[in-house]
Amino acid sequence: MQRLMIASAAALAVASMSFAAPVVDGTLDAGYGAPKAVQAVGTSFGNNTDPSALTANGSELNAAYGVVEGGILYLQLTGNLQTNFNKLEIFIDSKAGGQNKLRGDNPNVDFNGLNRMGDDGSGNGLRFDTGFESDYYLTYTGGDTGGQIQYFSNFAETNTGGGGAGAFIGGSANNSSLVNGSNGIVLAADQSNILGVNVLGSPNDSDPATVATGMEISIPLSVLGDPTGDIHICAFI
Repeated sequence: MQRLMIASAAALAVASMSFAAPVVDGTLDAGYGAPKAVQAVGTSFGNNTDPSALTANGSELNAAYGVVEGGILYLQLTGNLQTNFNKLEIFIDSKAGGQNKLRGDNPNVDFNGLNRMGDDGSGNGLRFDTGFESDYYLTYTGGDTGGQIQYFSNFAETNTGGGGAGAFIGGSANNSSLVNGSNGIVLAADQSNILGVNVLGSPNDSDPATVATGMEISIPLSVLGDPTGDIHICAFI
């Protein structure tokens, strides 16, 4: 499956804002400021043409925003996540150590989806940019569960030596995108973007930086090892 990557090392300084913390609802708040990264390639999953806030028939990442306030990391990834259980995959580098190439012995989360991206013993496995060493993994997905739309999330450590803890952290209510994770992580989506970034390799339909809805997440810094330096994010679908 082709994957759309928007930011392999977007640095988010751990510092307090002087304004209100974002509301996690999938809509870009002014407090995020300028984007940390803006999409430069088209989507391989097709543009969304469904204006509903709950569902999407295409996937794309347009821009990445991030800020820290009150001991919480807030992320806004504008675009769409197709509600056919496509996965938003987020890797976080927040402390020393971690994995530059994914191992195959990480926690079994999301039906072992994390380890399927890792080394199966043949020397393969997803490799990040030089200098990026993943410490944590977060995934978010949604789709029809039998006449209603629900969203789900999993979280895991990606320790230097593998192993570690990981778990399903929760699902939304019926016909809602809001997931209140068991570890304090909150995720939500507003899927109403229909501006599009066209097909892979083609010019964008519109400026990706103008999209103001998508997937939004808040993560307590305590879940990320209480980092005091920059936090780096890799996100793709």
